[in-house]
Amino acid sequence: RAVELAADAPLAWSNLSSSLIGRKRFAEAETACRKAIALARETPEAWGNLGQALAEQFRLDEAEAAYTTALALDPGMASLHSGMAKVLLEKGAAAQAAGELRQALAKDANDPDLLSHQLFCLNYLPDSAPAEMTAIARQYGDAIRSNIAPFDTWQCPAEPERKLRIGMVSGDLRRHPVGYLLRGPLREIGKSGFEIFAYSNFPLEDDLSGELRQQCAGWTNVSEKSDAELARQIHDDRIDILLDLSGHTDYSRLAVFARKPAPVQVTWLGYFATTGVREIDWKIGDPWVAPDDEAGHFTEKLWRLPDSCFCFAPPEGAPAVAALPSERNGHVTYGCFNNLAKVNDAVIATWSRILHADPTARLLLKAKQLGADELRANLLARFAGHGIGPERLELEGAGSYAEYLDTYARIDIALDPFPYTGGTTTAESLWMGVPVVTLKGDRFIAHQGESLMQAAGLGEMIAADADAYVQLAQSTAADRHALAAMRAGLRARVAISPLFDAARYARNLEAAWRGMWAQWCARQR
Repeated sequence: RAVELAADAPLAWSNLSSSLIGRKRFAEAETACRKAIALARETPEAWGNLGQALAEQFRLDEAEAAYTTALALDPGMASLHSGMAKVLLEKGAAAQAAGELRQALAKDANDPDLLSHQLFCLNYLPDSAPAEMTAIARQYGDAIRSNIAPFDTWQCPAEPERKLRIGMVSGDLRRHPVGYLLRGPLREIGKSGFEIFAYSNFPLEDDLSGELRQQCAGWTNVSEKSDAELARQIHDDRIDILLDLSGHTDYSRLAVFARKPAPVQVTWLGYFATTGVREIDWKIGDPWVAPDDEAGHFTEKLWRLPDSCFCFAPPEGAPAVAALPSERNGHVTYGCFNNLAKVNDAVIATWSRILHADPTARLLLKAKQLGADELRANLLARFAGHGIGPERLELEGAGSYAEYLDTYARIDIALDPFPYTGGTTTAESLWMGVPVVTLKGDRFIAHQGESLMQAAGLGEMIAADADAYVQLAQSTAADRHALAAMRAGLRARVAISPLFDAARYARNLEAAWRGMWAQWCARQR
């Protein structure tokens, strides 16, 4: 309405672009930004919005240029440094992204959004120290706690055996790794002992949202509620145990948890480190992602599930496992289908060593970012720096899910990135008969590959260090007969493992919730 009343007002067009970005209408947002800029080129907010709209369309070079212009106009605007950091992280430049965030925090050291963004970014860096990340998380928790009066009474009778109301707060109750992880366990949760209430913080829903909704006693879209309003609703809904499924990722609502709307609060699935929110009581993990000597990485108490803290449903419409591709084409093809942001310089250096060890080997990378010419060129240049030519690499953008699963027929062995290891992609790889080489880590996210391999009964695919990782990839590829046999039997093997046993996982989860609740009840008595 504002641009109808004043079509020559640049601020109105810039604000319209912000709203369009929030509704994920990025092409329209770009048009609005360009109108604002045409009316007033010296408007850093409009250039920043343009950078965000372009980044969401994976036009990352253009987005970087827009943010560069914005920062030249106002180098002190922290949000512009934060936006530039997101672009750099998508381009695989995590260290540069962290530098931008440090500049942003120099302007406002206690901005919760900047601290949260910094925490997320540091998970991609091999040399980030877990102790530093925990300290930043605590700083974040203190920042969101200011001017908040948390609830200290709840209408939740302290009865250990009664039916419990479980709340889930997430922006990812849809076709997203969190949605896929929830699909199997939610079907199996005993409805006689637990009622599930979902608070969806994403403005749109899809078919998986509809499937998850069917498993819930209540479902509310809360994307337009304030933190105080949402906390009040959860409190009034008499939720006994409230689950955070986002942590420091997009569409998180951690400030709601700081208000303590439920007596027991837990972080699970959506984030791979501590939240820093002291009002969250528990972090669900397992013996591999959260070993005893790393308990200090968390502000929450640890509840370790016995098998793994992950459980996957078999991929929809998965084709039959294909024959080993190296048997028909005469060379080994390694592959990785993870987010390109995980492919840091240390990962490229290690994968290049594997390719140098076998001059006939190829590497197939598939990621949404590789649909952009600029990112393909950038990645080719990074490998060229290690002596790997473009003829050794196959780079592909995202396609349909069916096409994605078919691509596993073209790789012999999957290579896990580090320290930000794969999750859903690893499970899908195993289901498609492709073993995964993973690296032992030093923090929750870096241990994720270990957890999945242990749950799948494939502990032998965990390498102790980078040298062992290279050797494991080579030795696995060298024995084609053993690799073909593993491929042929892998789906049947993992199908009966804890990694895909939703009923077993649901019982472990129910025991965890019941145990957490019993401890709270005991404290009330």
